[in-house]
Formats: sequence, structure tokens, C-alpha cells
Amino acid sequence: MVKLMLAVLVTLTAQTMFVARVQRASWKLFADRVKRAGSKPGTDRVKRAGWKTGAACVKRAGWKTGAACVKRAGWKSGADRVKRAACRMFVAPVNRVARGMFLVPAGLIGQVSGSPSAPPKGAGLMQDALNWALWGGLILSALAAAGGAGTIGVSRISGQANHSNTGKQVLMGGLFGAAGVGLAIPVVNMLFAAAGR
Repeated sequence: MVKLMLAVLVTLTAQTMFVARVQRASWKLFADRVKRAGSKPGTDRVKRAGWKTGAACVKRAGWKTGAACVKRAGWKSGADRVKRAACRMFVAPVNRVARGMFLVPAGLIGQVSGSPSAPPKGAGLMQDALNWALWGGLILSALAAAGGAGTIGVSRISGQANHSNTGKQVLMGGLFGAAGVGLAIPVVNMLFAAAGR
């Protein structure tokens, strides 16, 4: 009797353990299938939605950038046209006036006569002003040459090369200035004589 009771208990315990294992295994399989099935459509939907929203954003951004480029290009082309039109409107009258100034008085220029060899009234004051200008130019040239030479000497003694170069430039400027003052009157008279006067 005791053995029979033990056999029944062992059998019931084994059946219970077997059923529990089967249930656990089935639950695991079912849960895995549900997860997989749930994740796939969910993931697909998320991906599709993301692609759609991303594509929409890209399209909108492209349209915006394209519209901005078109606007900028339009503004630039419009500004260029306005500039060109303004230039044409301004240059054309100027050209006409210039042509009139150079072509119309051509017949009147031949009628003008004059001779600088005969001094007009008040020529003495003009001659004095010219003499003062030449004298002032020579004085300034002499001062520049003397100052440049002195700067060169001082820089050589003190050993400063920068001041020596400056002195050379000032000295050369004074010498060229004196030459220009001396050649001004002869060159002007030579050119006037060469022009056929």
C-alpha cells in the first residue's frame, strides 16, 4: 500500500514538472514569436515613417534653397540690368556733349590769333611772379640738397644706415628739383617754337 502511494506521488510530480516545462517552453516560443512579429512591423513602420519625413524635409529644404537661389539670381540680374541701363542713360548724353564740344567749335578755333612775343598790359607783374616762383624753387631745391647731404654725413658718423638712405633720397630730390627749375623755361620755349609759332 505504501509503495502504491509512493508510485502515485512520483507519477503526479513527474506529470506536474513535465507540464510546467511544456508550458514554459510554449510561453517562450510564443513570446519570441510575438516579439519578432511585433518588432518587424513596428520597425518597418518606423523606418517608413522616418524615410517619409526625411524625404519630405529634404524636398522642402531643396525647394527652399532652390527658391532662395532663384531669388538671389533674379536680384543680381535685375541689379545688373539697372546698372547697365543707368550707365547707358548717363554715358550717352555725356558722349553727345563731348562730341558737340570737340566738333562744333572746330571752325572757330582757326579764327583765334595771338602772339606771346608781344607782352600785353600787366606783363611786368606776371614776369615778377614767374621770377619769384623760379627763385623759390631754386631756394627749396638748394635747401633739400644741403639737408640731404648733411643727413648723409651725420648718419655716416653715427653709423645709422636708415638715415643715410633718407639723406640720399632728399639729396637726389633737391638736385632733380633744381634741374627741373632750370629746364622749365627753355623746354617750354623749345616746345612752343617746335609747334610752329
